[in-house]
Amino acid sequence: MRDLVRIHITCGKSLIRRSVLEGLCFFTLLFAGNIAGASSGGSGAGGPASNIASEMSQAIQAGIGKLFHPAEPKAPNELEKQFKLATEEGEPKAEAILGLMYATGTGIRQSDRLAVQWFTKSADQGNAEGQVGLGYMLMAGRGVPKNSAEAAKWFRAAAESGNALAENNLGWLFASGDGVQKDETEAAKWYLLAAEQGLALAQNNLGSLLVAKSETRTDAKTWFKKSADQGDPLGQCLLAIVCASREGGEPDYPEAIKWLDKSASQGFPLAEFMLGQMFAQGLGMEKNDVEAVRRYRIAAERGLPLAQGELGWMLASGQGVKQDYDEALKWLYLAAAKGDPAAENNIGWAFAEGLGVEKNPQKAVGWYLRAAAKENIRAQNNLAWSYLNGTGIEKNYAEAMKWYRKAAEAGNADAQFFLAEMLEKGEGVKTDEKEALYWYNRSADRGHEPALFRLGIKYETGEGVTKDLKEALRHFKRAADAGSQRAQIKVSFLKQPPASTSFEAKPFSLSPAKTMVK
Repeated sequence: MRDLVRIHITCGKSLIRRSVLEGLCFFTLLFAGNIAGASSGGSGAGGPASNIASEMSQAIQAGIGKLFHPAEPKAPNELEKQFKLATEEGEPKAEAILGLMYATGTGIRQSDRLAVQWFTKSADQGNAEGQVGLGYMLMAGRGVPKNSAEAAKWFRAAAESGNALAENNLGWLFASGDGVQKDETEAAKWYLLAAEQGLALAQNNLGSLLVAKSETRTDAKTWFKKSADQGDPLGQCLLAIVCASREGGEPDYPEAIKWLDKSASQGFPLAEFMLGQMFAQGLGMEKNDVEAVRRYRIAAERGLPLAQGELGWMLASGQGVKQDYDEALKWLYLAAAKGDPAAENNIGWAFAEGLGVEKNPQKAVGWYLRAAAKENIRAQNNLAWSYLNGTGIEKNYAEAMKWYRKAAEAGNADAQFFLAEMLEKGEGVKTDEKEALYWYNRSADRGHEPALFRLGIKYETGEGVTKDLKEALRHFKRAADAGSQRAQIKVSFLKQPPASTSFEAKPFSLSPAKTMVK
């Protein structure tokens, strides 16, 4: 796992762990297109209209709260009767509310088809809430064929009348390029209009759009703070992520923990997951794997795939909990079913090693392929190893080279080392010692012990480089500092070489270790 959070980038230990701030790495998946308002439920950020039942109903009720007020519970049939009477009189706000009720199943049997019908009636009369509702149904493809371009038309109509949710959703379309040409400047414009009206959803989206640009990180934090101060649990998580980030200054873990506690107290699973990460890594608090597992379990039981995958990893590794491969796989499969590539890779690792399942290299490769296609670095590394060794799939040096290169270019030190080995040995490609040296150096830059040791050997013997015992000693010292006993022997030898003997440099090779991701 990487350092705390990064936004708008993809990311990828062997049994891999997500770092709190794979935090923003993975959170990008949650709001990469940025968050639009409207889903019928769930606590995670998601596609358009993740809060149709709250954000939208608040906007509608502001106009005709007396017709539908939570403080006045009514039987479903009575509610339906009242709203039908209102719509028979052509009241567009009542039509919008009825559409909302059908869309969410509030007091009425849920029906996307009828929701579209009533939203359309309202929208055609120029009602902004009806236009937002219809736009959402078109964008989500609920009760009508998906048509984001048409959705954009309705969102724009409502946005031009000042509807904050419409402004946010239009911004989402421009940010994601769904139905319109992608334009982050236009997205920021619409988000800003909604954010200035106090819509927490838009404040979160605007902040997430700005946070990738270092020069606007302070502005991003300002918008997350506005959302957090309103009590929005996602805004509180995003603010915590920025506080815990090392980018732009020293991380403020106490402040991050404060906001995560506030979010978790509202039952927000993402906050529980992030607190689990901080306990697991000892960030701003004493390291406590048992508490980390407890937090992960809370979030996992609430359906958060990030937490399900992390809990599976802790159970598989026996950290903070009794090792249990069967339960680990249960959680990994749940996370994988929701598309979590780290979980997919770890399931592959279980099949490769026969942990909780019968050993099956072919199935392992299948899972690696799924995760590798989603840019999971460890899966790419494992897949490359499988191709290189012909394990679970026919040996193919070209494919091994391809996947090692992808992971190496993404910064994985293991892949960089193995890619260098293939280039040096001419496996599947023409021998290229110059490029091999480049990748050995990149891997060594990340503190990779085998790469450091290999470079030490090269400089000691003059293999592919100018012989330089000082440079050899420097690399051996770094490897020794990382705990390498063989490097410690080399350091002792180079500092006090025997008078009549010398070490014979023998070919060095490290068998690629299969890695399980977390």
